[in-house]
Amino acid sequence: MSENTLTLSAAALDYIGPQQVRITRQGDSAPELVAQYELIGTEDADIHLLDWLDAQRFIAVCRDGSIYIANAEGGTEGNGYIHTLEPTLKQNFGGDLGVCLDANRQRLWMAGRMRLPGIRGPHLISFNLPDLADGPRLALDAPDELRFEYEMLTLRADGKFALYARNDKDGYKFRDHQLLIIDPDNEQADWLELDSKPTPESVSVRRSQFLFKEAGWLVQSAANEVVAQGEGDERRFQAGVTAINLNQPDASWRLPLRWLDPAMIDLDDDACDDLAALASGELSSQYNDSWQDFLNTLTGVWIDPNQPEHFWLAWLDGRVLKISQDGQAVSPLYKLGRLVNGEVKALFSDAEVVALLPAPAGELRLSIGEFEDARTWQAQLDQIQDDWLICSPYQPAALQLEAQRQAIPAASGRIEIASSDLESDAGQIAALQQLLTLMPAIGAQLAQQNQPRCYFAFSDSLGRRQSEAQFFPYAGHADSDGQNGRELSQAILNALLDWPLSTEQWQNLRANIDPEQPLDRKSVLGDLAICLAYKAEELPLLARYFQHANTNLEQADPLHLNQTLPLIREQHDGSSELAEFLAAVPAPYNDSDARADVRDPYDDW
Repeated sequence: MSENTLTLSAAALDYIGPQQVRITRQGDSAPELVAQYELIGTEDADIHLLDWLDAQRFIAVCRDGSIYIANAEGGTEGNGYIHTLEPTLKQNFGGDLGVCLDANRQRLWMAGRMRLPGIRGPHLISFNLPDLADGPRLALDAPDELRFEYEMLTLRADGKFALYARNDKDGYKFRDHQLLIIDPDNEQADWLELDSKPTPESVSVRRSQFLFKEAGWLVQSAANEVVAQGEGDERRFQAGVTAINLNQPDASWRLPLRWLDPAMIDLDDDACDDLAALASGELSSQYNDSWQDFLNTLTGVWIDPNQPEHFWLAWLDGRVLKISQDGQAVSPLYKLGRLVNGEVKALFSDAEVVALLPAPAGELRLSIGEFEDARTWQAQLDQIQDDWLICSPYQPAALQLEAQRQAIPAASGRIEIASSDLESDAGQIAALQQLLTLMPAIGAQLAQQNQPRCYFAFSDSLGRRQSEAQFFPYAGHADSDGQNGRELSQAILNALLDWPLSTEQWQNLRANIDPEQPLDRKSVLGDLAICLAYKAEELPLLARYFQHANTNLEQADPLHLNQTLPLIREQHDGSSELAEFLAAVPAPYNDSDARADVRDPYDDW
């Protein structure tokens, strides 16, 4: 990867629109959006590789193997932020995919079960850069009992590849994992047995394996045995780590690191009994769920960005530990705490530490909690009180956008709204205010389109992204600095109705990129409109909204026919306000029997 002052990140919404590549630059006080690319044809494909080819160009590879290459700042002058990017090479791989960029050989490598002309089954293939001409290809073969985990394909320092595989049978005696070491220069592949056991389950609720491709390490909770100590309420269990050195497998290690009290890691009596049985030598697969739950109390492993020879580890009981790459502790077992009225209190209880954020030397920044509810905290590593590491809230600055460029919709209709924190009242109010300010300029842009498209993507400085359906129901209840989310929502819907569109443009206005997807929202701000359906005083505004909506039954939004209008009738049944509303709105919205026939794509599976 080339040195670059720009930062790449993925910025897609769940199940809405194509994948997005975001390019930002750190400004004096906040990150600034330079450009964003939506990758055409990626509505159902995650990004598996996003990296720099050189100082100007990036490369993205999606789950189906399609490759996208572009100049990070190309074509951004005088336009909106979001640009379309067609695949440089379109492919259609099946199943899981592993991807590595080999800068030294100037090759892109992919491993997976291929569905290409003349290529079937597991293969490692390559493409020469920058022209993407076919490079060396190698068939992969695994014993019947082993299953490749292609996404863990890792390019080693010596130019060889390590590919992880495991046996997923439940029984302890069957549990096995190995590395396939592949030398692409001589097309040689050799299996290497690992002196450890994999976790009982390959897929679990929490992340159970931590792969660091650039450093060449695979870390997971030690799963060879269960070690118990004490009886009854005094029982505790030993937590260890297995670290597999992919560059030098002989330097791998497995070590115990600490004892865990069941009360601190949410293990009930039944789980403790199962672990005790395992510790006594009763290695039955019936205890696998409890064993996996115990192993998953290791909630996070990260390489220290300031000291890459060290790992940070975090457990479910709110402890963090720094270790060397040979497994030796180089810090106390910190308890994360905060000061409340001069007293130290536990920072959290029964919550995951899900991310280690970049921080200056001597400082620790953590994101704590499930992703959508995560909060960020910072601590100075010299601020320790009796093993308590004292933390304080940390709030990164919101992404900065120029309003003139921000108001120009992408080809898909997407418009970015950025806030500091989508989960706080203040952050939600700021996002609503930003959207309200943009509404006139957005309307002016859409007035120039015959087939206007517009939907909103909300993001914050903590990396969270939300669709309208995820954002509006909560933002409508926000209250901060005298600003009310419901009043702002009303103002936004009023601003929508002031857009200078012709009757034909109103009929053609759509939110989603693909009208063939019946579950997509079709109406602009439809998820905001349904949030206003509960109060009678807002029915006149909603009546105006439906007067502008598409009156073709086949083109009407399923959200409104199947949810919004039935909700309005239920909430305001028998009222004069409902009668006036129904008299004001056109068909099919005033027809209580009108429904949209929605087919769930999952029904075809």
